[in-house]
Amino acid sequence: MKLDNLRKLRKEKGLTQGEASKIFEVSLPSYNAWEMGDFQPKIETLIAMANFFHTTIDYIVGRETNDLTPEEKKILNMAADIIKEKMK
Repeated sequence: MKLDNLRKLRKEKGLTQGEASKIFEVSLPSYNAWEMGDFQPKIETLIAMANFFHTTIDYIVGRETNDLTPEEKKILNMAADIIKEKMK
């Protein structure tokens, strides 16, 4: 299963595959294989991805659509970043 939404979410955050691979603590070839559909991430990694991208596992794996506009996603991401900073 090709994870097109993972690629889409990564690009929306302005991340390269190399940066994303470091965030999710895997090698670049492994991360690339996820986006290409050659391998599937472990459930723990999917949970981390959903948390990081503020979405659901179902969206990442293509089982649902994300009805938020790009502007709504941007606002949600900014709010989440502010909350994370305040929690440090």
